Amino acid sequence: MKVSSEKESGIATINLDDEESLFAMIQLYPSPTTVGEVRKLLMESFKTEFTSQEAKFLKGSGGPVKRNIQGVEREGRILDFELGGHRLNTEIYAIPEDKRVVAVILQHTVADAELAAEAFPIITDSLE
Repeated sequence: MKVSSEKESGIATINLDDEESLFAMIQLYPSPTTVGEVRKLLMESFKTEFTSQEAKFLKGSGGPVKRNIQGVEREGRILDFELGGHRLNTEIYAIPEDKRVVAVILQHTVADAELAAEAFPIITDSLE
């Protein structure tokens, strides 16, 4: 996986990208940001970006999804869509931590679901 990082407007971002379809992004939002604000911002941003690329959102997109992150079952939102001949899932989580919010975004094609099932827990289990 290729790793990159940046800090903009007080938000630290780490991206992990592989040669297949896997993508993970961890963001740290400073106080006084709330979980609701971060979740809303990310859902709107991703929907806008994918819509601009002519993605077709599927039934149930935007609904709840659960994943074990930091040893705790967390609820997030999932975007399920078709883009460029591929079906993709993007999971968006916002987790309160001290006075900040940690955002975890996990994306993969449905064809690479098995690879994602192996790789994503390595990332989510390592967050502290």
